[in-house]
Amino acid sequence: MNNFRVFYNPTTGKVNGWESSSIPTTRDGQDYIDLDTPFNGLDTNKHKVENGEIVEMTEEEKYNAQLPTEHEVKVAIAGELHATDSMFAPGRLSKEKTDAWTEYRQQLRDLSKKGLSHIEQIKAWPARPDGINMAKRLQERIRK
Repeated sequence: MNNFRVFYNPTTGKVNGWESSSIPTTRDGQDYIDLDTPFNGLDTNKHKVENGEIVEMTEEEKYNAQLPTEHEVKVAIAGELHATDSMFAPGRLSKEKTDAWTEYRQQLRDLSKKGLSHIEQIKAWPARPDGINMAKRLQERIRK
């Protein structure tokens, strides 16, 4: 007989995933509940486990659950620094453009040194010299 196992964060109750298996597994740092049948419409962005039951999150919990994490922001900054390394190939840009990219990259590095929360870092993300907003997806997930 297959069990339907729902994994969730033991602190927040937020559902992180599920599986249906005759040999259930566990996941480090997560709790789980076993159900006899699948929970139709289960959504990691809408449901949590509370007192052993699956319930819908409040609007505030849904908002908080989708916020970018500190790790996501660190990865985005590191990724942008890596992606813009190529701007410094010899002869690729004029001195003026090279200076603009150097300043942009320094502003990215400085975000984590200003004592800002990761959400404040997203809001303070500097403008790229080429006008592309590399933080747009993160910014769309936070309230203005």
